[in-house]
Amino acid sequence: MSFGLNGTHIEGGTFNNVAGNMTQVFNSRIGPIRGLQPSDRGDPARTRSDDSRNSLGSRAIDLGDDSQPMHLDGGDESHPADVFTTYNSVAGNMTQFNVKSYGESGIDILYRSVVIEALHDSGKRFPEPACHPGTRTRVLEMLGAWSVDRSRESTILWLYGAAGMGKSAIAQMFAENCAVQGRLGASFFFRRGHPKHGTWDGLFTTLAYQLATSVSELLFPIQQAVEADKLIVGRAMTAQFQKLLSRPFQNISSLQFIPVIVLDGLDECKDHKVQQQIIHLFITAIRDQSLPVRLLITSRPEPHLLETLQSGDISAICRHSELHADDSAYADIRIYLSNEFSRIYSEFLVRGIDLGSSWPTREAVMHLVKKSSGIFIYAATVIRFISDEYTHPAEQLTAVLRLDPRSTAPLDDLYTEILSVVPPEATRLRVLHAIWQGTQDGRLTMRPEHIETLLLLPPGSARLALRALHSLFYLPPMYTSFGFPQIVRPLHASLGDYLGDPARSGPWCVSVSWLHEDFLHCVLRLLCSPRNTVDTRNFHTNIVAGLPMLLGGVAPTDTLVSLLRNKGVQNAIFFQFRPKDSELWPKEDSGYPRDLIRLWGDHRFITGLVNGSPTTNQTSPTYKLDALYREILCQNADLLFLLRSKIKRPNDLREIVFFLGPHYNPEVFRPLLKLRELLRLPLKSGDSPIDFLKEPHRAGDLYLPPQNIVEDLVLLWILNTRMRLKERTWIPRTSPPIFYWLDILRECRPSLKIAHELQSLDLAQICHPRNISPAYHHHQVHVTMFSDPRPEQAVLNWLQVNYVSTTSLTTCHHK
Repeated sequence: MSFGLNGTHIEGGTFNNVAGNMTQVFNSRIGPIRGLQPSDRGDPARTRSDDSRNSLGSRAIDLGDDSQPMHLDGGDESHPADVFTTYNSVAGNMTQFNVKSYGESGIDILYRSVVIEALHDSGKRFPEPACHPGTRTRVLEMLGAWSVDRSRESTILWLYGAAGMGKSAIAQMFAENCAVQGRLGASFFFRRGHPKHGTWDGLFTTLAYQLATSVSELLFPIQQAVEADKLIVGRAMTAQFQKLLSRPFQNISSLQFIPVIVLDGLDECKDHKVQQQIIHLFITAIRDQSLPVRLLITSRPEPHLLETLQSGDISAICRHSELHADDSAYADIRIYLSNEFSRIYSEFLVRGIDLGSSWPTREAVMHLVKKSSGIFIYAATVIRFISDEYTHPAEQLTAVLRLDPRSTAPLDDLYTEILSVVPPEATRLRVLHAIWQGTQDGRLTMRPEHIETLLLLPPGSARLALRALHSLFYLPPMYTSFGFPQIVRPLHASLGDYLGDPARSGPWCVSVSWLHEDFLHCVLRLLCSPRNTVDTRNFHTNIVAGLPMLLGGVAPTDTLVSLLRNKGVQNAIFFQFRPKDSELWPKEDSGYPRDLIRLWGDHRFITGLVNGSPTTNQTSPTYKLDALYREILCQNADLLFLLRSKIKRPNDLREIVFFLGPHYNPEVFRPLLKLRELLRLPLKSGDSPIDFLKEPHRAGDLYLPPQNIVEDLVLLWILNTRMRLKERTWIPRTSPPIFYWLDILRECRPSLKIAHELQSLDLAQICHPRNISPAYHHHQVHVTMFSDPRPEQAVLNWLQVNYVSTTSLTTCHHK
């Protein structure tokens, strides 16, 4: 029996004692990589001929300047009858599919749009929320019973509670339990302000990918849905939900189990209306019986969510469960505090500090239990504060016990006490403001080193400013070459709320005008500076994405306008191409000068022109713009390259710009402004410059076959990767990740030039001990970057399939 890693290839062999349903998928991938028959086996460009399942008809392929065209002999495509298979004792239903796929598989397309940070077992959610052993047992038992309840009124469970009650920790533990039991379909953990799992953009693609890999019956219909519409990963919310979730369930007759879907922290998803729309989509599909799942939603009891989930017509399919500060919550906090104090005692005893056998007293523990008001984040923050390895635990505990016992805001009091150990001087407030901005707009999240670069602080200043505040903020390890880049962030969303409210945080409030203006001026000054390295280009791109929102919070001044007119700043805005971001630029009534309003209007126009989706039902182009497209593109080779690239990578323009590196000139898009007065966006279907370039009869000599575009993109990836390796710079996990671009190798035809370039890459140096540390980072790199496929292995696979004489590429054998 043979298995293919695409998830759609199981063919041949003998199957004995199959207890459940059996699904056999015969996968014929039509592409130029496998089954090629070279005319001369001595040719260094020869390919393997032992697999004719995926062969093409006879035609010539141009291998580039270094070789002659190669003729490929055709072969028969396989059918289920061609594969000898024996089945003995199949207890369930037997289903066979014969799948023909062209180019990239649907599951691979979906994979590039997965928000890995949002998965319950993602390594990037470190430190992840977790229930302390022996706590929250009552609510976890309730969730376990609900997940197997087949009654209709239990289809949705809304678990809600105040900030700090431990909702995410409970959802985390529940998801882990379901995964162990084989009942978890998918999970998505929102986080306020995060650019990826703080919005809905990757929600349905992430859920669909998990369902396709965890529920075998859904693999084929989900993959088929994506291959039928490869742009679905960038379409509107309703279209994604219907095509990726609802319809695949409708296309299967039965399920071996009802999958559980976990949506944690829905209130942390950007935009209240989006949160409500997500709920309505699920409710409608479940009510229509087109989505047989169990859906857990956790959130704070925000008014708009209460309004949506407590309406009368939803009660038939939705249960509510509130996390109260009841006796069980207090008992769990007491267990947690007692166990953690024992740990602290033991750790400090090893360091030669004996806190005494009676430390802490029972009265002290019970006082903290009472002060927690049943809020777990209070207890967790107390423990982090007391366990600081550079302070004495007894003194830290005494400071907490001195807090006003009559206060009705114990968490605020605790935050104030922790912050009071350091003065609220200007540098520290500027650093805290930069971190707080990341909680307001996830595109502005930063590493400590980036904060220092932005605020013009000496190296190490950000870490020193936060040195005594580790109980409030996650401070990542030092960034090293090829390290795992992590941002500095509050350990709980409630801290962002506290810092932004002057009535609660007093002198520590960071939502004040002087800090906002200082931050904005620093952003603009940064964008005026050169972008000479991969890291700085990536950082500038993230920063400029948050610029429109920053400008909306201040009135224009002469200094601000002068900075905005800087050529570097004006060019920098063309490093981001998300239509939703471009719509946030200030408009006519904002008080900004007309030349800036015009510039931002130009950006909106170009972004809409190259990314906008048609909104009409027209199916045939008008051809009115073809002559102008030809005139513009004939004179601009770089623009032609970028627009051609979107034919194969329609959602990845930002990444293509990254790959161009220093070669990219933001001025490249300006010729398109000739069209601004001649058309109105959105364009009708078939009228965009991308549509023009897709059709040979329209583009003429500007037309480039898709295979040639693929080759150009692979070469661009190789050149960019070589540059990053030379700079010893982390290859950032953008969306999609750069290493995931290796999937385009599957579509790339044999080419001596590409083979030579691939053989020159030494990807294994990323994992060399001198370039990545500590060991945890090494593990994280493999988990998040090299999982499917490992970059080294993907290169080797391509060379082995297309060339018998393969590279001596060294690889990392880290598991």
